[in-house]
Amino acid sequence: QMDEKKCQEAGIQYLADVGNNTSKGFGWEKGLYSFAISNTNYNHVWLLEEDVFIFDESTLINIDEKYGDKDILCNSSYEEGKLNEWMWKSISIPFNPPYYCGMMCACRLSKKYLQIIKQYASHNKRLFFLEAFFPTLAKYSNLDVVPNPNELLTITYNSEFNYDKFNKTDLFHTCKDVKEHTFL
Repeated sequence: QMDEKKCQEAGIQYLADVGNNTSKGFGWEKGLYSFAISNTNYNHVWLLEEDVFIFDESTLINIDEKYGDKDILCNSSYEEGKLNEWMWKSISIPFNPPYYCGMMCACRLSKKYLQIIKQYASHNKRLFFLEAFFPTLAKYSNLDVVPNPNELLTITYNSEFNYDKFNKTDLFHTCKDVKEHTFL
């Protein structure tokens, strides 16, 4: 819980903006503010949406150990893209192409990357749509990126939860029914 004005004053805003200049107090912005500005004691931070299923904390610990000091882990192809090829054609990206995109409902960011985000936000007074922002800024900042770690390949857009593929090592999106989380 925090006042969204803190995020706005720091320039950490508009992560959900898909072309309509709205996105005030979005949970992602509050999460970024928390770990880029308020609480910077961590080497890496996981940012997860509520419909991401994780078997238990050992899943994240094992992924952390496997990928060490990498700056960003996310399900992202890191293929060069053009805005008109994406489902969110109306977003504004203040970089020259190429652009990069990915599913950001589960990602791990390093302290180094969080500080780059903080600097970017302070200088530009806004961010842009998170599915393009995180991977594009990481590539343009020459960070150590792990695109498509095996454990995040099950982070997909609008898919039905597949019980046959369930395991204890991967993160899963979407698993919207909380009762199913308890069952699994």
